[in-house]
Amino acid sequence: MNNEGMPNPSILIIEHGESFGGAIVSIGQTVKYFQKVKPVFITFMDPAVSHQWTQNIETLCLKNHFSYKQRQAFNHILYKYIRIKPLCRLAQQLFSLISLINDKLLARRIAHYSKLKEIALVHSNNGISPLAYRVAKLLNTPLTYHLRGPGWHNHYSPAVLAAAEKYIFISKFLVDQYQKNMGLAEDKFLLLYDPIDPGEIIHQTPASIINARKQMHAKPQDVVYLIAARIIPFKGQLEFIQLCIPLLKAHAHFKIALMGDSADENQDYFDSIKCIIAQYNLEQQIVLLGFKTNPVPFISAADVIVHFSLGPEGFGRSIAEAWGASKPIIATAIGGPIEFIHHAKDGYLVNPDNPDECRHAIQDLLLNKTLRDELGREGNLRSQELFLPEKCAQTLEQAFLEIIAQQ
Repeated sequence: MNNEGMPNPSILIIEHGESFGGAIVSIGQTVKYFQKVKPVFITFMDPAVSHQWTQNIETLCLKNHFSYKQRQAFNHILYKYIRIKPLCRLAQQLFSLISLINDKLLARRIAHYSKLKEIALVHSNNGISPLAYRVAKLLNTPLTYHLRGPGWHNHYSPAVLAAAEKYIFISKFLVDQYQKNMGLAEDKFLLLYDPIDPGEIIHQTPASIINARKQMHAKPQDVVYLIAARIIPFKGQLEFIQLCIPLLKAHAHFKIALMGDSADENQDYFDSIKCIIAQYNLEQQIVLLGFKTNPVPFISAADVIVHFSLGPEGFGRSIAEAWGASKPIIATAIGGPIEFIHHAKDGYLVNPDNPDECRHAIQDLLLNKTLRDELGREGNLRSQELFLPEKCAQTLEQAFLEIIAQQ
C-alpha cells in the first residue's frame, strides 16, 4: 500500500532471455528493493532457473517456440545442411511469418493475464521488443525498454522503436550508441548501472568457497583466473586460452576456469576449446565448470576475474561481480568496461588484439598477490559507489511512478 492507502501499481516485467544471463540477475536484484511498485514477471526460461531471481515475486513462465533461440538453431541447420541460398532465404521468410503470428498470439495471452493483475506499465527487460510493444498496446499502458547491449535497432519498425516512454541504459557507452543511431530525445533516456547485491557475496560461507575451489581443482598455491560467461565466440574464451598457453606452460600454479555453457548457440566454439585443451595437455590447468545458477561462490573462490569479450558489451556484469567480491579484474578495453575501470588502479584494461599486452597484464597479477589484493580493494570501493541495488531500485522505481502518474 502507498501513503494514501491505495495498492501499489503493478509493473509487468517481460524477461525475453531463454537462458540464464545477467539481465535476469540484474532485474531480480533490483526489484527486491522496490517499495512503491509491485513487479510481476513474464519469463521464457526454465522455471528452475528463473525462480532463483524471481522468488517471492508473481511469475508466469511461458514457452516461445519461435524465439531468437529457435531462429539461431534453424539458421544453423539451413546453412550447414541445405546451403542452397534461395531455398534458405525462403525458409527464413516462412519462419519469420510463423514467428510473427506466434508473437501476436503470445502478446494476447500475456495481455489477458496482465489485465487480471491490473498492470500499470510494461517493462521490456532485454531491450527493444515487438512483443512488449504489442502487450503494452493491447493493455493501453505505457512501455519502457531496458537496453543492455548494442541493439539491432534497424530490425524494428519506427513504431516499435519510438513506443517507449523511457529508454533505460546500463552504461554511457550504450547511451551514445543509441542516441547516435536512433535520434531519440534525451529526456527519454535514463542511465542506470546494473546492481550488485553485496549481501549475496558477504554471506558466502567458507565451506561454499572451499567447495568451489575443489570444483576448480585448485590447490592453495594455485592462482585461478575465472571467466564467468556463456561459452560463445563473442566472449573470447578460446582467444584468452590461446594467448595464455606460454604462461600456462611456464607456471604450473596458473589455472583457468571457464564457467558457463554454449547456451543459445551451437557447440562448435565450445568444442574448439576442448580440442585446444587436449592438444596442449592442459587438462590439469584448464577446468570447464559448466553452467552454474549461482556464480557467486566461484567468483569468491577465484583469484582473478576475466572479462574477455571481443566486441563491445553494454556493461560487463562480471566486472561488478568481481569488485563486489574484492577480486581484481582483467577486461578488454571495448564498450562499457572502459567507463568503469581505471586502468592499473582497480583493474586492467587490455587490447585483445595485442597478445603481448594481455600476457603482461595476466603475468603481473599471476606473480603479485599484493597487486591482486590492492586492485580488488579498490574495485570493491568502486562497486559501492556505482552498483548499490537500493540506489538502483529507487531510481528505477521513481522513473516508473513518474511515467504512470503522467498517464
